Amino acid sequence: MRGAFAFTLMLSGLASGSGYAQQASSVLGRKLDLGLRGSQSVSGELLAVERDSLWLLLPPDRVRVVPLGDVVSVQARHRGLTAGGVLGWTVVGGLISGALLTAACSSVDDADCGQVFPAVFLSWGLVGGLSAAVMSGGRPRSIHIAAGSLAPYARFPQGLPDRWTPDMARGPDPGRGDRSGRP
Repeated sequence: MRGAFAFTLMLSGLASGSGYAQQASSVLGRKLDLGLRGSQSVSGELLAVERDSLWLLLPPDRVRVVPLGDVVSVQARHRGLTAGGVLGWTVVGGLISGALLTAACSSVDDADCGQVFPAVFLSWGLVGGLSAAVMSGGRPRSIHIAAGSLAPYARFPQGLPDRWTPDMARGPDPGRGDRSGRP
């Protein structure tokens, strides 16, 4: 009986930790929405922050230098875990936990385990449903305009590299392959 409980505990620990692998972070800059003087706005990837200007990559593959003095507001889109992601993990957690706890309960003599799975799945559903209802992932998050606070959001946080040209901001040309010089 202790072996079955230990095995169930080990499996539940493995299952609960499997969803928390670190995601690869993007090497690209954050997408920014800039409000400019004169009710203008511009959106693009932040390439670099200079002492007096921002370098943005605008679609389709156009680089624009924006003087910091012209910038009125800055918003960065921050995408977190969405409500759909929370509900997905709720279902997975409820199914795995319910099945493992039902298996652990059935290893005990004279145990009535018929209500374990529905109770566990329902409790996961209540907590996950409430969490999904209050999720705000994907809502733009405002950041300050100071150059020091924008640099971490740039593709090149230390500034543009030496001998950098605007066409280097574009990705590799699919027809020509990778421009890194590697085969």
